Parts: sequence; C-alpha cells; structure tokens
Amino acid sequence: MEIECGPKLCCIDASVWIILGRLFGPIIITEIIDPSLIKSFRITVSAEYTGTRYDDLQNQNQLGDYFLLNTRLDLQLSPNFIFFMGGYNLLNTSYDIYRGFVAPGVTGQAGLKIMM
Repeated sequence: MEIECGPKLCCIDASVWIILGRLFGPIIITEIIDPSLIKSFRITVSAEYTGTRYDDLQNQNQLGDYFLLNTRLDLQLSPNFIFFMGGYNLLNTSYDIYRGFVAPGVTGQAGLKIMM
C-alpha cells in the first residue's frame, strides 16, 4: 500500500497512523517537523514472504519460511531535501538469515536525503 499527498490533497489510512504510533510511541509527527515545511509525503507499507530455503550447496540444511511487515514515511521538505523514517519487521518475526545467524527483531531507520 502506498499513499501520496500533496499540498492540495491529503489522504491517509487510519491504520497507518496506528502502525506509526506503535513504532514511534506517542510522538506526533508535527513535533518532529513543522507541517508548513512539508510539500508532499509518501507512506509505503510492504509485506515480504520468504519460503523455505537452504543455506548450503548440498541442500541439506533447511531454513524455515518467514513473513515481514515494513513501513516507511517520506516527507518532501523541498525539491532537494527528503526526511524519511521507517520501521522493519514490525511483527518481530524471528528467523535465521543463515544457520545460527538470527535476524534482528523490530528495527527502525531515519535520515535526511539530500539531492544535488
């Protein structure tokens, strides 16, 4: 699911705000960035399924399947600046990337993209 909004039109699904609230706690987006600075924004929610796979050439060591739910918010501040934040593995799924190497649980990321 992807939702885009510009200065004339704003639309957002309430469930996305619930996910963001659980991810970032009681932080309100307007406390981070002044809403008058936002030219447009995009919310992306993605689901990823990986089936059973093997971690060796002989196909002897089978690794289980897993499902991930991720989200990302991009705020266009100007033609050259985008503030972003995202949450990954929101369901806190435990899975092995390789045998004995467990992937992290819920993780987040935030930053500023500068285009020159």
